[in-house]
Amino acid sequence: MAIRYQQYEQTGEAIPSSGDAKHLLPFQRRRQIRREQFEYWHLPTRWTHVSGLGWLPDLATLSYLPGANGVQGDTMRPGGPRKLTAARNGMSGKGGILIRRDNPQTGGDYVVRHQTTAGIYHHTDRWARFRVVGGRLRESVDEEGRNAWLLGLVEAGEIGAMPHEVLEDKLEVLEGRRAKYEQTTSLNPDFVGRKLAAIDARLAEMREDWDRQFGAAEAPVVKPPSKRGKK
Repeated sequence: MAIRYQQYEQTGEAIPSSGDAKHLLPFQRRRQIRREQFEYWHLPTRWTHVSGLGWLPDLATLSYLPGANGVQGDTMRPGGPRKLTAARNGMSGKGGILIRRDNPQTGGDYVVRHQTTAGIYHHTDRWARFRVVGGRLRESVDEEGRNAWLLGLVEAGEIGAMPHEVLEDKLEVLEGRRAKYEQTTSLNPDFVGRKLAAIDARLAEMREDWDRQFGAAEAPVVKPPSKRGKK
């Protein structure tokens, strides 16, 4: 028997994620709960830095919603057959790498299907968390668990090394912010000084993490000098 969401509203507990649809999410007409199935892709230029962890891939979402990104299918049949060839070719053309849902090396399927009180399905990744407050559904993310999974993708070699050019672009944005603060030093030296120190620390950490995670993979290969012409 399905567990009704009202029980969780009374206790304040989070609604458990469930792949077998034992827990119903409240259907709200103003914000209809129905997110199609999807898959994650890694694009070479999409990275984000998390202090204390390092560089993590900022995955792109390919929704199975017909009409989006070249996905073909009947929009009137939720969950019906989908043709993903064109959409996947588009991602591949951008240098994308599919994060397969059936790969045991990455923990298996990362998509969870939630049944709603209206009988339709809502799909999230397995780090989504739901809570009902005042009769309204609130969705949050288990950031710690998700970040650990993303870091595992990097360490397992499921995705390639972060290009040094991407690092330079990220640093340039932060350095631009630093330059703007420097121009206002005379207005509030103490405040600006703290901001500059924090940015400098962040820049150093971003560089150090890139060297630690990807420096060896990106290091140029030094060839020995040619012996041609020597006797």
